Amino acid sequence: MPARLDPNLAAFLASQPEIRDLSLRGITACASDPFTLPPSALPHLESFRSIHVDPDTLGEVHTRLPKVSEWD
Repeated sequence: MPARLDPNLAAFLASQPEIRDLSLRGITACASDPFTLPPSALPHLESFRSIHVDPDTLGEVHTRLPKVSEWD
């Protein structure tokens, strides 16, 4: 069974402002409790790697990455 994202993980990530590199593997959000991060979470995030992460979670973390080109 895949791991599920929950409010505890979101709270942990939000409490770690110095995270620059983040890797998530085998993470899926519950449909009844979508994974959301507060806007202030991960202010220094520079890179994000994921394997088997659902699209909603990917999008939630991707918005924290700095814009590097007009295609982002």
